[in-house]
Amino acid sequence: MPATPHPLLPDILTQRELRECGSCGARFVGLRWHSRCSDCCRGTHVGPYPNGPSASAELKQTQAELASVRLELARQQQLARDATAKLVELERARAVLQIERDQWKRRYHAVLSRSDTRSAVPPDILRRLLWLCHPDRQGENENANLTTAWLLSQRVR
Repeated sequence: MPATPHPLLPDILTQRELRECGSCGARFVGLRWHSRCSDCCRGTHVGPYPNGPSASAELKQTQAELASVRLELARQQQLARDATAKLVELERARAVLQIERDQWKRRYHAVLSRSDTRSAVPPDILRRLLWLCHPDRQGENENANLTTAWLLSQRVR
């Protein structure tokens, strides 16, 4: 049986790339998942890499990053304050609109109740009034006609 090459070996060789060590800053050729050079992985590398960033440069870079983070935080806090102020303004407007809505509802229901109500004349009294005001008893008087018509409209059907 002849020996066949492993199918993954060519893929591993093509996945190698130039990387920078996360510990010492040295450049090395490694796979995508390598984050440190071989010296740092074995623990044999002592001290910072000569071509890596110095401690003062790293401190300046960290301070610059901190300043930019603080500026972004201040901007976000200002945006939060502005949003809170807008929310308070909207809540006040909502409360005013709710009060106005309730007033309009009360007015609407008052108008509805006024337009649909009839005189609260009891039926027996209404019958007597109709008997007294009927035009036949008043000699075809125009006022008797109007009064009788109004009394008839007050009957509950």
